[in-house]
Amino acid sequence: MKIRYLIWLILFFGVNITLKSQENKFSIQTGCFYPGFQYKNAQLGFYGGFDFTHVLKNELTLSSHFTVGKSRYYEEELTNVPTQWQEISDTNAEIYFYTIGLLLGKEYSLSDKLNFWLQGGFGLSLRNKQDIPLALYDTQPNNPTYQYSFNEIGYTIPIQISLNYRLSDKVEVGLLSGCYLPKPIIPRIGIQTSILF
Repeated sequence: MKIRYLIWLILFFGVNITLKSQENKFSIQTGCFYPGFQYKNAQLGFYGGFDFTHVLKNELTLSSHFTVGKSRYYEEELTNVPTQWQEISDTNAEIYFYTIGLLLGKEYSLSDKLNFWLQGGFGLSLRNKQDIPLALYDTQPNNPTYQYSFNEIGYTIPIQISLNYRLSDKVEVGLLSGCYLPKPIIPRIGIQTSILF
């Protein structure tokens, strides 16, 4: 298992360091995401991340991609806390989402200042569920004990599109949307700022 993660880290950083390209972009992203439709009472979460992108010949792109996000949902299988103890939002558990991967895509120039990106790829995802409440003996209703967490590791297919406006020779700002496939489907939308070098 550790060898697999080492391979991904080498791909993530090594490929990008060794490539020569027409243009490089470092993009910082933030926005909101929905953690997946299989979670009961799931709430919109917020994420942050970055892409390190090479623009190759014919405006093809290769990107290293990383995101991390946090959301809440109602965990009904791993809790024995009475439902009347749950929060006003009808949630009782937190979920953290991490993904790392490589994206291939295409940049379409719409004008001197405007461009459109379409990218897809392959990555590893980690969902960390924690702060799931368990009622212990003599636990008070107004103070349930949180003591359960677990991880789910799997593969994901990141897909993203973005519309970017070039403010200067070195800076772009844009709108970003996309999703992670196949299960759970995690849609996201946000903004990004890119530094060109």
